[in-house]
Amino acid sequence: MCKYVNGSIQEITCYPPADFVLIRLHAQAPSTMHPLKTRKDELTALLKLSAPLIVNNLALSGIQFADAGMAGRLGAEALAAVAVGSSVWFLFFMGALGLMMALSPIAARHGGAGTHSHIGGYTTQGLILGIMLGVPTIVLAHVAVPPFLAFLTIDEGFRGTTEAYVASISWGAPAMFMFLALRFTNEGLGYTKPIMATSLIALCCNV
Repeated sequence: MCKYVNGSIQEITCYPPADFVLIRLHAQAPSTMHPLKTRKDELTALLKLSAPLIVNNLALSGIQFADAGMAGRLGAEALAAVAVGSSVWFLFFMGALGLMMALSPIAARHGGAGTHSHIGGYTTQGLILGIMLGVPTIVLAHVAVPPFLAFLTIDEGFRGTTEAYVASISWGAPAMFMFLALRFTNEGLGYTKPIMATSLIALCCNV
């Protein structure tokens, strides 16, 4: 049990009754604080992190736009098939995206704490999880999508094209989900430029 002496935080008398020990705590000089950044500095740092992510999202939208543009040349039915197929694929993609997003705060926490050696283990698990999610996605795209589209009463005129479109892009699911694991790891560490570069390369290849 301890009590303050003279109401000062610098002197504390600690006892068991057997003997009294006087502990004098010396006040320490306050640590030097770094000056707060100006709004301009904060805005500059924010843009360095966010600008590549904005470009990444625009590149992903560009990929879908390019698909729609190419399908539009084949006619209204092909365009409708790509539109519906993209929406169905988006269900698979968002499920994996939600799981992989957990890597970003984990990487940020270990990066901030200086325990970088732990990040690789989580990234490896994310890559394995990407494969484990990608393989069932391929199976579901070939097996579950046709009855799902029939349940939604999608027009039979382009239903077969929609099924073929989803089945075709599903083969890239493992690679896409593994990319998400790497993306959110880099995002958590503040390395956003590689994410932007990868998406731009994917956009160029798709076009």
